[in-house]
Amino acid sequence: MNKFLVAILALVILFPFDRVHAAAYTATDVLGQVSSDGSANYTGSSANNGLSAPAISATSSVTGILYHSAVDEVNNRLFIVDGGNKRVLVFQLDSDGLPTDRTADYVIGQANFTASTYAVTQSGLSSPNSIAYDPNNSRLFVGDSNRVLVYDVATSTMTNGMNASYVLGQTTFTGSTGAVTQAGLSGIQALAYDSDSDRLFVGNSWRTTVFDVSTSTMSNGKNASNILGQSSYTSSTVISPPSNTSMLPYDLKYDTDSDRLFVLDGFGRRALVFNAGTSTISNNMAASYVVACQNFVTSCGGPIGQIRSSNPNWLAYDPTNKHLYVGDTYRVTVFDAATSTISSGVNALYVLGQPNYTTSGKNISSGGIEVRGLSIHAGGRKLYVSSYASPRVAIFDITTLTDNEAAVDVLGTYDENGDPTHLRSSYTTNSKGLYYPASVQVDTNNHRIFITEGSNNRVVVFNLNSNNQIVDRTADNVLGQPGFISDESGTASSTMEDPYGLVIDSSNRLYVADSGNYRINVYDASTLTDGEEASNVLLKSSLTTSSCSDIGQNQTCSYYNNLDIDNDHDQLFVSFADEGRVLVFDTSNLVNGMNASYVLGAPDFTSYGDCSDRNSLCEPYDVVYDSNHNRLFVVDASDNRVMVYDTSSISNGMNASYVLGQSTFTSTGYGITDSTLSYPVGAAYDSGNDLLFVSDGNNRVLVYDVQSITNGESAIGVLGQATFTTSSSGATAGALNDPHGLDFATSTNSLYVVDQRNHRMVVYSFLTIATSSLANATQYQDYSASIPAATGSQGNVTYEIYSGSLPAGMTLSGTSITGASTQSGVFNFTIRAKDTVGVSTFYSQPVQYTITVAERGKAGRGGGASLPAIVTAVASSSSTRVTTPVPVLYMPSQIVTLGSPEFLKMFIPLVSAQSMGLGSRSNSVQLLQKFLNNQGFVIAKSGPGSPGNETDYFGVLTQKALAAFQKKNNINPASGFFGPITRGVIWKMINQK
Repeated sequence: MNKFLVAILALVILFPFDRVHAAAYTATDVLGQVSSDGSANYTGSSANNGLSAPAISATSSVTGILYHSAVDEVNNRLFIVDGGNKRVLVFQLDSDGLPTDRTADYVIGQANFTASTYAVTQSGLSSPNSIAYDPNNSRLFVGDSNRVLVYDVATSTMTNGMNASYVLGQTTFTGSTGAVTQAGLSGIQALAYDSDSDRLFVGNSWRTTVFDVSTSTMSNGKNASNILGQSSYTSSTVISPPSNTSMLPYDLKYDTDSDRLFVLDGFGRRALVFNAGTSTISNNMAASYVVACQNFVTSCGGPIGQIRSSNPNWLAYDPTNKHLYVGDTYRVTVFDAATSTISSGVNALYVLGQPNYTTSGKNISSGGIEVRGLSIHAGGRKLYVSSYASPRVAIFDITTLTDNEAAVDVLGTYDENGDPTHLRSSYTTNSKGLYYPASVQVDTNNHRIFITEGSNNRVVVFNLNSNNQIVDRTADNVLGQPGFISDESGTASSTMEDPYGLVIDSSNRLYVADSGNYRINVYDASTLTDGEEASNVLLKSSLTTSSCSDIGQNQTCSYYNNLDIDNDHDQLFVSFADEGRVLVFDTSNLVNGMNASYVLGAPDFTSYGDCSDRNSLCEPYDVVYDSNHNRLFVVDASDNRVMVYDTSSISNGMNASYVLGQSTFTSTGYGITDSTLSYPVGAAYDSGNDLLFVSDGNNRVLVYDVQSITNGESAIGVLGQATFTTSSSGATAGALNDPHGLDFATSTNSLYVVDQRNHRMVVYSFLTIATSSLANATQYQDYSASIPAATGSQGNVTYEIYSGSLPAGMTLSGTSITGASTQSGVFNFTIRAKDTVGVSTFYSQPVQYTITVAERGKAGRGGGASLPAIVTAVASSSSTRVTTPVPVLYMPSQIVTLGSPEFLKMFIPLVSAQSMGLGSRSNSVQLLQKFLNNQGFVIAKSGPGSPGNETDYFGVLTQKALAAFQKKNNINPASGFFGPITRGVIWKMINQK
């Protein structure tokens, strides 16, 4: 039992789930649970949107567990052994060997298509697994455990649930006891029919017995006429090592043109060729040739190649081209078996199901197969490949063979629209549903949502509109699978196994934690195609490597990994839950298998985190990066805490700066309050409001205000619960059931929550304020303006100044700004709406506003005339904690003339500004940054603080630029602090002319 389940069981015992769930805040959209009309289904919680396959339940389609098949080329019929449902299905074919429809025409062994009863009777079957067809007399032979039933299946007499005409291996139709005698059979594996001499070959119990089944001599329980593989009819000795007479007959095929019997020897993992005509056959005779093996005395099997197969079990023979088909688990090799050219140890001519002879894993493509039986329609040039785990029959055109060719048709697997598909896996998987999703990533630049699904071994991609809103609930692309109905795992560059975390960087590289393969796949997500190959890999040297490794600087043995990116410094953070550490990779030059640059949570790259300390991690499940403050939040699940690291300077095994969920770095208890956590696993960061969202095992998401942090601080909001002290689960718009991965998009002010046990991803959209502009004002004159009212609230709404300040004399009340400014100048500030819902507080994104106050008497009396258009007053939603810059009229290449009216109007407020230093935040800071940029002391070349992108935050870059200005103007010390001396210098500059 994994750590997560242990923690959940502990919660159930200590904190029983409430019987009634009444969450206060509700989701606004959902993916993974879709109603029939395409609308959101908040009460759905079934895997894959409730689409279930009739895996074992009997129908008129191919279901259950499939074994061998047989072909009637005279009447164009395909007989398929459906062992799981204890029956044989009969499909009509056209003259080319393709099915005329997807529905069986008859069923043998059951009274109807919906029955799957076990029966040892004349009409019933118990464990059918093998089959052969007699084209001369329209008879079907069905191997059923310890007996062979013989049916007259002439088209004129065929009926559902028909009685058998004869039985071999038993004296009556109700006998089922196995026997190693001349008449008895034990553990039948395969059948083959010789249509020239009316002989039936029966592979059973380390031998092949031969029966004369001509219609004139046919009788129940008759004796065999010959035996192969044993010295007597009463012997079933295992002969080891293999010889040219020994066999464990898994499959049989007969070549009537050359009177040869092909035997698939499962013990020797080889195919034996016997000259078994009536004039040449003898008891315990030796084989003439061996195929799929070098010689008669070697037990073959892997390593696979052009000769050998790892686990061959099935055969088919094409009399037209004299080809012998040998079925391995995930491939079929084709050998030249013409009498003039056959030889022992011959190389295969072709391979189906794999791109080459040395590949043997699952091939999830239209050419991929999982072999359980083979048969051929020689006239129609078709090969039928029965599958086991995914009940289907893939049909290949063998007119002209090519390696890894695609199937031309299929019976048994259908897509979500009911159309046949060549993909070899479960058709419960679809483009609307999810199955144990793990993580979510919102790509607001390219308007997409990525969701990992562990149980479907894939990443699904939903397109958004230009406003980053969900367009529909049908996925548009898939990674890790060739299409939406496939769910097979794999180790190739286009496949994955149990993916967990993911993140996309500013270069459109998508990193996916391919947890089951212990690696990170990197995809070029500039343009997406279904099933595309990864372009790079981390933690492994190649994209075909998947083994678990000892921990190190570039390898892992951890199953659960999550990711986040620092685009500013080209750093990828990867958490390793099973190893108690976080690795930091430099992605500026991405190389397969590259070393990590740093490790957190452990002292070095070869050590595990030892838990419960300031410099260690126990089970880090998620990582989320805060670019505003260069902080990394690490969700440490089993220590029930979130560790906060200052990443402005990273060193191996460094201490965390703060901790949430615990009051100290050495406490690890779990709880269900506003300041405690219980097995947290996911996190997301709202950069506009400095909020951290954390999901935990209490079926909730907590919201923390982390503009400044104190250890063990209380959350300000909760999602999924009505209070901080409840933990009930549910499937409604307000409930959660095991929330995992989170992501936040400032452009929509929405939180995206992977609600794992409800098999869905829900969206919480918080309130918003529309963009608008405010009128200019005149000093000492009454002013009144309004901002748009917030929309999307679910509780009580109030408004507040988040950063900057209003002009002195003005106030904000509700959505109205009123008063008379006692100051002149340009005033930048942000306003946000506050939504109080029960015990929780949620916010809109802060919106930037500007009011320009003209000095009284300088721009005309009365009328409120504004100053010349130096600053454009435009409001826009803030996407980061740093407020949105206001465009500046003058760029560094257009330095304002000292003492000019323009200079005076723009920068004279600095003369009366308060002192400023590191950490200051006000509209005066923004004006100072404009002054420095315009005078050539550039804060930053691009991004926050750059010309046209000035902010209200006094940081290190502002300090450096101001110090350079002070040094140039002989201010001593040139400390980068804005005080009276600097104000005086600026005053002299303004008045020098």
